[in-house]
Order: sequence, then C-alpha cells, then structure tokens
Amino acid sequence: MSDFQFEKKADAGVLSVTGDMTIQCAATVKEAAASALRDVKTLVVDIDGVTGVDLTFLQILCSLKHTAERDGKKVSIKASCPEIFKRVVEEAGFAYYLKCG
Repeated sequence: MSDFQFEKKADAGVLSVTGDMTIQCAATVKEAAASALRDVKTLVVDIDGVTGVDLTFLQILCSLKHTAERDGKKVSIKASCPEIFKRVVEEAGFAYYLKCG
C-alpha cells in the first residue's frame, strides 16, 4: 500500500510518500507528484516512509526533476534516504540523477 501527503507553504511544498513505490501504484505516484509540482516552485519529495522501490519509481522521480527544470522549478529528495532506495538507485544506475539531499 502507498500513501501521499502534500503540504504547501507559499511557493514551496513537501510531498511525503510512504509504503511501496512500485509499478502497482505508478499512475497514482505520477499524478500525486505532477499535482504537487503544479502548485509550487520548489518541491521536496520526502521518501523516509518508503518501504519498497522499483525502477518505475526512479523513472517517475527523474521525469519529475526534468519537468521541474524545464519549467524553472526545483525538485529535491529529502536527505534521509531509506537503504532500500539507495540500493535500488545504485543498482539501476540512477545515482547521478537521483541524489538524496
């Protein structure tokens, strides 16, 4: 199961994601992320509560970062990354694109 919470303060926001971020919830993750980015200039994605990750989630995060850059916005990942996230990022070769912090 996955869950999303979005908190907005002025032009900045935090999207907190919890649970398994896998292909089973990809459409929901993509919509939550896109919706959050539409409302702010700076978005932090808090992944502290993530318990499972696959390549789909990494691709969504990369797409979110590229969209933000194209639109003159900024996306970052909260500094405290779960080990499961770090491992999948390294194994998939996304370390350059998805840095925690």
